[in-house]
This record gives sequence, C-alpha cells and structure tokens, in this order.
Amino acid sequence: MAREATYYLGRVVKFGALNDVELVAALREPATLQRGEFRYTVTQYESHRDETGAVYHAGRLAKFRPLGEVGVVDPEWHAERTENILNLREAVSSFVFLPEFSAVAYQHVWNQIERDRFRSIWSTLIEAKYDGLFRSCEIDPITDIRVFIRRIAALTSIRKLDARVHPPNPLFGPAWESLRRYLRDRRLKEIVVRETASQGEGIQSGIVDVARAAADRPEGTGVADPELLEWMGRHVGDAAVLMAVDGYGRARIEGFEGEELRVIRTHEAQHSFRAPSEAPAHVIYEHARAILATINDDRYLQH
Repeated sequence: MAREATYYLGRVVKFGALNDVELVAALREPATLQRGEFRYTVTQYESHRDETGAVYHAGRLAKFRPLGEVGVVDPEWHAERTENILNLREAVSSFVFLPEFSAVAYQHVWNQIERDRFRSIWSTLIEAKYDGLFRSCEIDPITDIRVFIRRIAALTSIRKLDARVHPPNPLFGPAWESLRRYLRDRRLKEIVVRETASQGEGIQSGIVDVARAAADRPEGTGVADPELLEWMGRHVGDAAVLMAVDGYGRARIEGFEGEELRVIRTHEAQHSFRAPSEAPAHVIYEHARAILATINDDRYLQH
C-alpha cells in the first residue's frame, strides 16, 4: 500500500506589487535559498488545466545539502567508503497553487519540511526572486470552520479576542466586507485587533451565536443565516476573526467553558487531507479544489 501524507491548505496573501503572473514566474524559474546547512528551491514545476479550463500550478519544494556524503560498498574489496555528492537531496514537499482560490495545498514532511517551515520557506523564495523589492507574500492557514465552530460553541463567555488580518485578494465574504473596505480605503497592509472584556464581564460577541447557529447545518449550506453574518460584519473584532478563519490572518480567542479557561487558535484547526506521499499533481489538486469549493459555500465567499 502506498505511504500516505498529510497535505495542508493555506491562503496565499500577496503584498505590494506582487501578482499571480509574477508569483508563478517565481515558481517556474525559482531562486535558491540558504538556511543553515541546507538550501531550498522549487523543482519539477508544471502548469495544468482541469476539465473546466481552470489553471493550477504544481511543483516540489526541495531541501538539499550543497555537499553531502553517502555510504557505498565496494564488493570487490569487501569494503565500505563514503563518497561526496553535490546537491544531495534531503527531502521534498509536493504542492499545488490554485490561483482561482488564491490558495496552496502543500505536503507536510515530518522532521524535514513541516507545515510551518513550508509556509516560511515558500514565501521567502517568492520574495527572493524579486530581491524583496515591493513584492512579498505569506501563506496563512485556512481554518476548518466546522472544527473551529465546535470549539467556539462550547464557550459560555469570551474574555479576550486577538486577530491579525490582511486585505483579501481575490475573495471576500459578506461577514467581513466592511473590514475589507476599511483595510482597502486606508491602504493598510494589515490590521491588529485586540479586545479584552471588563473585569467579570464577557465580550458581547456574535462569534458564539454564529457557531451555535451553524452546528446543525449541512455542509455547503453556509455557516449561519446571512442576517446574522451581516450583523457580525458591523463589529470589527468578529469580522477580523472570520477573516482569519478564511485564511487572511490569524486569530486567538480566550474564553470560559463553564469554569474552565479555554484558548482557541485558528491555525490549530487548519484544513488538511490525506493522500499518497507521491501523489501526482492532479490528485492533490482535486482534493484541494473540492475542499476549497465547499469552503466558498460555507463562508458565502465570492470570487
């Protein structure tokens, strides 16, 4: 049986003058990055179209040693020795970039290219292609809202709410449309929201209400009634949390479940799927696109 791996979903957030054409060019003709004793680059770049005509881009993030050693056996002399090998591959992580959703699906390689390491290196490689001149990007985790909802719905009160979000491109959702306009109109790269309840009080938030309203709804039918989401869109803290859930930042909620203090973070419920570790690009793409299409329905996202 083929060995399986976990693939995570993240939103590619572009800053400055970076656009999809330039991002793809940085995958097709990549830079090489040095990190400690290892180097990283993109290999095996491919561009594909699915049956609907949608374009997606595949490749592998390669980790290698500039000079490595391998052990060999000399059967004639019944001896062993080491040989130096240039650019010895250490590990590879397969990925697929889906411009339609401004998203990337990437492979988690234990103890080599783990999910946070992939996000950091991949984004830095894009920036290195353009020497960091007015072009940068980052990958923010896309939260599995059903998992997030189950944890939020159990809270009886919220004590603290922290979120850091970026302007979304190209998607947006009605629940945080007002915050998107605020970011755009003020030309902000990001906004940080920090709310703390008064002593003995809980934050008057719609997050718990939307979580409870969504608990029994079928997948793909939206997380809550549009009226409730529209109400939340008028409250910056709630809107920032929903933007972070959709992969445009990160959020942290601290609250009580009865007498127990709970801390809930968006990145801890990151969307993922299982597939063969050597899965071809179209298999990774099909898994990722199916999840992303459902997310659009669940979040009332438009694109």
